[in-house]
Amino acid sequence: MLRLLRIPGASLIALLVVAACSGDKSGPTGPVASMLTVKVSSALVYPGDLVTLAPSVVDQHGAPMQTSPSDFTTTLSDTMPVVETSRLTFRAMQPGEVAVHVAGRGLSSTVRLTVRGEPVAHVVVTIPDTVRYGAAFHPTVKLTAADGSTLSGRRVGYLVSPAGVATVSADTAVALKQDTTVRTFTITVTSEGVVGTSNRTTATRAPVGAVTFQASRRALWTDSLTATATLSARDSLGDVIGSSEVRVAASDPSVMSIAGAYPGVLTLTGLKPGESSIAVTVRGRPFNFPYSVYAPARWGIKFIFTDSVPARVRTAMQAAAHRWGQVLQDTINRPHRIWGTGSCFSRDTTFTPDSLPVFVDIRDAAGGFARGGPCGYDIIGDWRTGRWISQGGLVYFDRQINFDSPALTDAIFIDVATHELGHVLGSGTVSMLPVYGFNHNTLADTVLGPPYFASPRTLAVWASYGATGWGGLAGIPLATSAVPLSMGAHWREGGLFTGEVMGIGAGAAISRLTLAQLADVGRVVRPEYADPWAPTLTAKPTSALMAAESLVLDGPVAIKRDARGHLVTVFQP
Repeated sequence: MLRLLRIPGASLIALLVVAACSGDKSGPTGPVASMLTVKVSSALVYPGDLVTLAPSVVDQHGAPMQTSPSDFTTTLSDTMPVVETSRLTFRAMQPGEVAVHVAGRGLSSTVRLTVRGEPVAHVVVTIPDTVRYGAAFHPTVKLTAADGSTLSGRRVGYLVSPAGVATVSADTAVALKQDTTVRTFTITVTSEGVVGTSNRTTATRAPVGAVTFQASRRALWTDSLTATATLSARDSLGDVIGSSEVRVAASDPSVMSIAGAYPGVLTLTGLKPGESSIAVTVRGRPFNFPYSVYAPARWGIKFIFTDSVPARVRTAMQAAAHRWGQVLQDTINRPHRIWGTGSCFSRDTTFTPDSLPVFVDIRDAAGGFARGGPCGYDIIGDWRTGRWISQGGLVYFDRQINFDSPALTDAIFIDVATHELGHVLGSGTVSMLPVYGFNHNTLADTVLGPPYFASPRTLAVWASYGATGWGGLAGIPLATSAVPLSMGAHWREGGLFTGEVMGIGAGAAISRLTLAQLADVGRVVRPEYADPWAPTLTAKPTSALMAAESLVLDGPVAIKRDARGHLVTVFQP
C-alpha cells in the first residue's frame, strides 16, 4: 500500500509499507529441528563404567525442542569396547575407542568414547586334568594387570593344540571331537598380545556300552543272496562311538566276506559252508556275533509253471521257496517213489533225490485267493504208523485275481506263496494224519469238539509261549469249520495266530511253532532261524456254538465230554 504524507515545509514523501498477506505461504509456519547435539556423561571411562548420552535438538531460532529417548537410535562402530544396556546407556567393557552414531528427528551426530584400563600383563588358563572325548567344557581364564588386579571384559582368542582336535563355540565352550585319536592337548589364550597356555590335559573316554549287530538274514547259504547288516556301538553315556575306534571283520574270511564300513551298511556274502563270527573290536574290546554259512539244501523246489501263470506269481513263488530254504535243511538222500493222488502227476512217478516238484497253475480257487497242498507222499515204514513226507505239490491262484492291481503288493503275493508252500511241505496237510498228533474228533462232527495238534515238538514250543491249555485244549488250536475249507489245515482263527504264516490270512512270520510242526512230520528244520513271533493269548477262544450255528443235526445225538467236562464232540449215533 502506498500512503502519501504532507509534512509542512517539505515535499511529499512516499513510504513503502510491506504487509504480509494472509494468503502468502512462502515463510515458515512453525519451529523446525535444525541442530542435534549430544552430551556425554563421560567421554573417558574404564571397564565396568556406565556412559549416558543426552541428545538435544534446537529449532531454527535456537530454541530447544521437546524430545524423548525413543526419538533416537544409536549405531556402534565397534561392539567390543562398549555394549548398550538400555536406550542411550552403555557399559564399558574393555579398552578401546568407539564411535557412537546418534540419529533422530531427521538429524544425526557422532560422538567418540574412549575406554581406558590397565593393560593386560598376565593370562592364566586352567582346564580340567581329564576331559572326556565328545564332551564340552569352559576353560577358566584369568586376566591380571601388572599390579595383580583382575581385569574383565577384555577381548580374548582361543587356540587348541594340536590343531583340529576340538571346536570352540561362540560362548567359549571347548568340545573335544569324538573320533580324534589325540590323547593330550593344551589350550592357548591371547588377550592384548599377551599369551597364556593351559596345563596339559588327558582325553578320556566313557566305557564302551551297548554294541549290537543286526542282519537282514539269520544265516547265509552259499547259493543264496547276500545279507545286509548294521552295527551300532555306543558308550556307557549313550554317545555314538566314532568310526576310528571300531573295526569289523569276518573271523574266517574264507567262509564269509564283509563289504562296507561302520557306521554304514555292511554286506555279508557266504563263500563256503562253515561258521564265521562277525568280529567287532570297539576301543580294543572284542565282540563276536556268530554267523553261519550253509551249503545249499539237500533238496530244492522245482517249479513247473503252466503258461497261464503271470510273471508276478512266478517271482513270488521263487521268493517263497527261498524263504523256506532259510529255515529248512532236508536230508533226503535216496531216490523216492511218489504215492500220488493223480491230481498233479501220474501215479508211481520217480524224482531225483534233490527235487521237490511243485506245479503252479491258475484255476478256480473256490472263493479263495490261492490253494496249495501235497500231490504225493514218500511213506517210510508202514503206511498206518510210518512217516508220510510230502514229495510233490500243487499251488494254484484264483483265476478271478487282477494280477496287475496296485492294491495287491509284491509282499502280499510272497506271503501267500509262502503260506501255500507251507501246505505243500506238510503243514495243515500231512500234519492232519492222526499218527502225527492231529486230533479232529472225526471230521464229520465239525467243530463241536475243536480240532487241535498235539505232537511233541509243537507242545514244547506252545509251552514256551506260556500257552499250554489255551481254550481248554490239550494241544495247539487248529482252524474250525467256521472258515470254509480250513478246518484243521491252519492254526486257529480269531486273532490268536495273527501274523503267523500258517494262520488264517497268511501272515509273514515263519514261526518256531510251524517249524516244530514240520519237524514232527518229518522235515529237518532250523528253528534258530525262525522269524520272531508269539501268539496273541488275549484272543478269545472260538465259541463252539457260534462256529456250528450253521449245522443242523436231525434226530437223536450223542454228546462226548473229556475228563474235565469240556465238550469234545456231538455226533449222531
